[in-house]
Amino acid sequence: MRALPAPPRASAPSHRLPVLIGLAVLVAIGTALWPEASPSTDVVATSQRPERPMDKARPSAAPAESVGSPRLVHAAAVDLFAGHSWYRPPPPAPVVEMAPPPPTAPPFPFVYIGQYERPGDKPVYYLQRGDSVFDVQVGQVLDGVWNIDAVADGRMRLTYAPLKLQQVISVGSTP
Repeated sequence: MRALPAPPRASAPSHRLPVLIGLAVLVAIGTALWPEASPSTDVVATSQRPERPMDKARPSAAPAESVGSPRLVHAAAVDLFAGHSWYRPPPPAPVVEMAPPPPTAPPFPFVYIGQYERPGDKPVYYLQRGDSVFDVQVGQVLDGVWNIDAVADGRMRLTYAPLKLQQVISVGSTP
């Protein structure tokens, strides 16, 4: 049988213990002095602030911060795999307000079909709308909105009374 080597003595100094204590001190100092957000990084506001055990231990926390206030989070912590595009849409075209078109009279609803003139009387003009035939003279009002102003050079001049707009229709040649 062989004898096993003796275990190291407990009283012998170990080199690992001072290294471990030094590392623990460095980690403690690093966490105490490390800033939460550096000023040169992008930050994003979130609506909920999770509670941390370190906040309870620090009585000097900012009194203006409340539990529901937004906190700043590094932009990379929001979504690591979000797609990114450099495309920016062009600004919207300026809205140009166009003035409404001026009001116009409706088309003349009658069709000229002829005229009759007795010697010594005013000429009578015959107009048709649908199945109805109307006989009118210069100076009359037709349907309450069309004034017959004049007839000259083969044209009848009418005025649409609500808008005071004039229209002209052809009546052929007048003697």
